[in-house]
Amino acid sequence: MTALYKTIYDSFRVSILNGTLDAGQRLPSSRTLAAELNVSRNTVLAAFAHLEAEGFTKSIHGSGMYVRNIPRTKFQLSVKKEKSNIIQENDFSVSFRAEADEKSFPFHEFSKITSRIYRESKFTADNSLEKQISSWLHIKRGVKADPEQIIITNGSQEALFLLAFYFLKEKRMEGVVMENPYYRGAENVFSKFTKRIQYIPVDERGMDLKQFPDCKNALVYITPSRQFPLGYTLSIERRLELLDRAKKQNLTVIEDDFDSDYRYSGEPISSLQGYDQNGNVIYTGTFTKVLYSGIRLGFCILPEKHLNSFLEIRSLLNQPPAPLVREVVAEFMRSGKFHRHIKKMHGLYRDRKEKMQLLVQDDLGKILDIRSCDSGLHMHAFFKKKTAKENLIHSFRKNKIEIYLLSDYFRGRCRKEGLVFGFAKFNDRQRIRAVRLLKKALIEAGL
Repeated sequence: MTALYKTIYDSFRVSILNGTLDAGQRLPSSRTLAAELNVSRNTVLAAFAHLEAEGFTKSIHGSGMYVRNIPRTKFQLSVKKEKSNIIQENDFSVSFRAEADEKSFPFHEFSKITSRIYRESKFTADNSLEKQISSWLHIKRGVKADPEQIIITNGSQEALFLLAFYFLKEKRMEGVVMENPYYRGAENVFSKFTKRIQYIPVDERGMDLKQFPDCKNALVYITPSRQFPLGYTLSIERRLELLDRAKKQNLTVIEDDFDSDYRYSGEPISSLQGYDQNGNVIYTGTFTKVLYSGIRLGFCILPEKHLNSFLEIRSLLNQPPAPLVREVVAEFMRSGKFHRHIKKMHGLYRDRKEKMQLLVQDDLGKILDIRSCDSGLHMHAFFKKKTAKENLIHSFRKNKIEIYLLSDYFRGRCRKEGLVFGFAKFNDRQRIRAVRLLKKALIEAGL
């Protein structure tokens, strides 16, 4: 949920709850409000759809959005006080986060689906979203799974937490093996359940299995289709070797396929799970990268041998996402709009990737060695000479730039420092401004 989206949503929510807005009162049109606030109309439509989904408002076709008659209460929006030395999200002048471009998301279509399903109360219990995911992944990734094996979660991070809890606490697996460099979000979760985490270096063919430990009954976390953050693909030889190790050493492999829907040279890479013959691979995915960051929906696919006991543990910890959200996304996929959106964004992101790469080469070629990427929403670059990490951090903060250093993803020594940065959200004007500011910060840091 972006800062602007949340601000609009919270403002109307509080006004409705405390009675400032009366029942039956018409909200401003999305176009009018977007113009007044100087924000994208899609941002306003997303906030309106959220209000309607939670029952604060109702949409009358051809007339507008109206406040529903609900019980009033004294309600104050709490504001979390942050430490003054922390740069907040809306304080950044430029953010290089690897996120989908929400301004290109079809909020109007999504809002219409939401309104219709809410109005008709079409909240099915027939695994409709699971069926759509199963069909999509089978076609695009070669994933083998019945809809009943798919567990819908509130984002991919929750999926990792549930898996870590189940395997490390309940099944008492003896540790975790991860890539190096690695996804910090996964390490943060695993470290809450075990201190035995081993890190295996990667090269251009993915995780180097020659350095794989001789461990048994362990959890393996890997990003084989697009290694995070370096973007390498695990070779077919290593895929088969890892599956053989999983069988012999009683390993459970978590395959995180976080953003490979967007591959710019051919079709998406086939899943590791599709090669698994012994039920040792768990596939996880997310809609956050594919659609936009405000859709906190993820999923994991469990082998049948773990399904019942995992669902029992999950029911004790939390419940699946709201039926409305699940059904809206299911209908978005079922109607073909999901496929059309990905096709549209595939072309847009490829164009933005190529333009970012060329701009960095032209403007920062003396400072950065930019590496091409054939999929995903981020790329990386190595520094051509050394400078102190403290200088870089200070310069980025001074210039209000949100960007990530490659060393932040390494356990132990980072052989070559660099940057990890997204490109998907920048239009032409924003891209030029962002790279210009980045150049200024890097020069000030001594590069």
